[in-house]
Amino acid sequence: METNMKTLMDRIRGARAWQIYGGVSLYLVINSVLDIYLPPFWQKHRLMGMFQLGFEMNLAAWWSGISLFLVSLLAYGRAFDCPRSSRKGWLGLALVALALSCDEIGSIHERVSRLGGWGALVPFAVPMLLILLYSLAQIRRDFGASAWFLGIVLAFGLFGLVAGQEFLEHAIKWPEWMGGLRLGLEEGTELVAIGLLLGAVLWVRRQARPGLGGGLRLLLPSASELPYVRRLAAMGLLLHGVAVVWVLPHFENRGGDPAVLFPAYCYFILFALCFWKSSQAGRQARSWAVACVLFLVCSAASVADLTTLLPGLGRLLPRGGAVKASVQFAGQLSVLALAWFPVNARRVAWGASALVGAMLLIALVSAFVPPVALPLLRGLFCFILMQLLVSG
Repeated sequence: METNMKTLMDRIRGARAWQIYGGVSLYLVINSVLDIYLPPFWQKHRLMGMFQLGFEMNLAAWWSGISLFLVSLLAYGRAFDCPRSSRKGWLGLALVALALSCDEIGSIHERVSRLGGWGALVPFAVPMLLILLYSLAQIRRDFGASAWFLGIVLAFGLFGLVAGQEFLEHAIKWPEWMGGLRLGLEEGTELVAIGLLLGAVLWVRRQARPGLGGGLRLLLPSASELPYVRRLAAMGLLLHGVAVVWVLPHFENRGGDPAVLFPAYCYFILFALCFWKSSQAGRQARSWAVACVLFLVCSAASVADLTTLLPGLGRLLPRGGAVKASVQFAGQLSVLALAWFPVNARRVAWGASALVGAMLLIALVSAFVPPVALPLLRGLFCFILMQLLVSG
């Protein structure tokens, strides 16, 4: 078992970053176009809707948003591994990429524009543009003679083109036959822009750390590259609470949900850190590999309802929001606990009994949790996991 797990993780680590991003992104674009043109068939929505770039709160939205979040993480890590003269520039790029990621998953600009029109976006767009221009000027020297800096400039030019396409989408009545092509062009342009950003940041990362190779070790940051991550998680939890309690109730609840951002990001950071720890030898390698897969699934499940792909599982879970969430929490704890338990029937029995009891207790308590507190509960759960599993 341990040998098979090690072999699998070695193969995953050897996968090329561009193959992973390019392959998944191409599939999503093709699926989204075909979803519009193909006639209805059995289970079409379940098979294709989860990967439709034109929809929100699905795996396609998670992929776009988490790719931008990865750019933000890598730029943040680079800020502490570069000359001090470039540090503010990389931090600024990390902030801009994070803002784009939040908008991609949370549909923030759609919410703001529905409330106050396109003009309401100006107070948000202008500061981001100024930060971007300052950041590009600061990090220019890190690229030397490489053309990848022009890739970053082109990427943000493509993002501007996507915004123009979105404006025309609502300003012009398009023929029905152009729906799929227009969607494919808009979403494909955005994914190309994200790919250029990711490629540029990875090029700088490879120059600074040539021993990483070209696989997932190059793609995912380690704990040493994310200083102050627990403090940032505390700040994120505070912002998450403020947004859930005081900000989001004033906006129309349609499209993406900003309340899922903090859990999705926390789980993805835990996925990256557990990936690096899975390179350890022995039983710990298997345990960290299990945790790695678990947190990647949890990050995606924070945005997309994965029970859509597994209807049988969806029928087993309780329908109540708070109860369903508590079962998910207990399930995560169960997987983590069993991953670290030694092969000892007595300890496994005691651990499983304790987890079942905890699951029932949480379910009973959370059944009385008001709906507004459920996103806070999810955020707090992720924050506690971050504090327990992230060292330093």
